[in-house]
Amino acid sequence: MNRARAAAISTCVILAVLIAVPAAYGAEEETPVAVHYEFSNTDTPVEVDVGEEFTLILKSNASTGYQWQLIEALDSSILKLVTSEYETPPETDPPMMGAPGREMWIFKSVRPGGTAISLGYSQPWMEGVPPAETETFTVVVNPVYRDASIPIRVERGQEFIISLQSNPSTDYQWQLADTLMNKEVLKVVKRQYRPPASNRIGAPGQELWTLKAVGTGKSMAILGYVRPWDRYSPPSAARFFTVIVGSEQTGQSTEYNNPDITIEVIPGREFVISLNSNASTGYQWNLTKTLDTSILELVISEYEAPTTTMLGASGREVWAFKAIAAGETTISLGYSRPWESSPPAETTVFTVTVN
Repeated sequence: MNRARAAAISTCVILAVLIAVPAAYGAEEETPVAVHYEFSNTDTPVEVDVGEEFTLILKSNASTGYQWQLIEALDSSILKLVTSEYETPPETDPPMMGAPGREMWIFKSVRPGGTAISLGYSQPWMEGVPPAETETFTVVVNPVYRDASIPIRVERGQEFIISLQSNPSTDYQWQLADTLMNKEVLKVVKRQYRPPASNRIGAPGQELWTLKAVGTGKSMAILGYVRPWDRYSPPSAARFFTVIVGSEQTGQSTEYNNPDITIEVIPGREFVISLNSNASTGYQWNLTKTLDTSILELVISEYEAPTTTMLGASGREVWAFKAIAAGETTISLGYSRPWESSPPAETTVFTVTVN
């Protein structure tokens, strides 16, 4: 049997296993490591990858009636609140009356991006009274994916990383099922190995696969954990990542809140721009430049109230647009009080490409 035929047969064997019997390897498949971080210092940015959980720890004393609450709406496109709970102080001998405990706020990252979590320490029944304390944590979610159960949603031109635990000392490495990837949608930029932080012999590191969205559509990124020289044995583990580029594959509007990212859509599709806003201040977002109606039309703009009951808490404004025809344009918005003639307190400009 010549080498070309042997290589072709081995590729077919691996692909057949990956496609037909992924469940058969579920029990042997390495479970992604559950990564969890704790933060209590607002001076340290919270930096996590997609799908990771983290906890914000705040000193609190339930005996005073005070508790921490969100004072600005959470950016649900990037984070979700898992739970918040009060942790009583440890018992002392003799017991200490009124000893402070702490509150644990657990969040999970759902999509790459930057945002902030703002919390206020107040007594819920004291309306109109500013919080006794406030804390704001800066959060950065990196475009790094470990959990294949989370769909990877990106825009054309964006890069992302698939990170998988790997151990070269076992001779295994991850291989991408190249023939099963939609090359009109994705391309591989690079593959690299990151050694473990531990000096322990045989400790696993991470394989980092950087991919780039080159077109709109949907593709699978399928990886098998194999020994490259063993052409006939099936992968010992497999990962099946679903990648969706652009909004047309979801049938839903894509939401944007970062003006640094170009909005790319096809004619006939809608998209949403969401911006932090506080109706109690009288400020609201308005178009500061006439919309190019040959390319876009405004569908609706509305204010979403905050989820917290705290007086004066911020909500957000949602602006929905529809792409009409191919072209490039901008959406310019200013945050101002409509009855005032002074310049906007804040401005933002989104670039839109319809093709």
